[in-house]
Amino acid sequence: MNILLADDEMLVTRGLSMQFHKHKPGWHIVGQAANGEAALELLWKHHVDILITDIRMPLMDGLELAKRAIAVQPSLKVIILTGYAEFEYARTALRYGVHDLLLKPVEYEQLIEMCERLEPDNETAIYESAIQSAIRYIESHYASPSLSLNEVAEHARLSPQYFSRLFKEKTGELFIRYVTQLRINHACRLLEQSSDIKIYEIGELVGYIDQQYFSQIFRKMVGMTPKQYRELKNQTK
Repeated sequence: MNILLADDEMLVTRGLSMQFHKHKPGWHIVGQAANGEAALELLWKHHVDILITDIRMPLMDGLELAKRAIAVQPSLKVIILTGYAEFEYARTALRYGVHDLLLKPVEYEQLIEMCERLEPDNETAIYESAIQSAIRYIESHYASPSLSLNEVAEHARLSPQYFSRLFKEKTGELFIRYVTQLRINHACRLLEQSSDIKIYEIGELVGYIDQQYFSQIFRKMVGMTPKQYRELKNQTK
């Protein structure tokens, strides 16, 4: 589940982020905004399930943000944080589609329970879809030497820690081994089919800039060097 935090007190957003990370590692904090305009900009860039916003912020307050945010993402759930003096005023937020109000200072356990009630019922299906999306992304970008777990986790809209655990659970492989195996499989096909392509060029085509490192990884995965593999396949043709 993706959560966006908006509060001009950075200690508040940092504290909330730490609590979510500690108690709900599968939930992803897509951003921490110091005002409504910054939060709205993040909403244009990321899918968000729950927006948690303070009611009083510079540039754009929480009520205006809630109204605009729901217009941008109609399925968005909004929780507004408010002080006692503002509580009656904040109740008008319900007309904008705000789902809940929470008094400051925030009790983290209460906020997490509130978010759990708003969590989509099809969470399992969402995570299945996220992993399938991640696999498609890996298959399209495996040739990039800079491909990383963090990059793919961001694409899947999951925290890196939770994505790593979920990926292993769904595929049976650690992320790095999955990517390595995919690269080596493609390298094997190129070695078999393209005798005119140099070995270092094949390494580069599957994401390895350093030929020596490519050979080491290939030997570890296949049991022989790329050169030996090519010679063996040529003999069996």
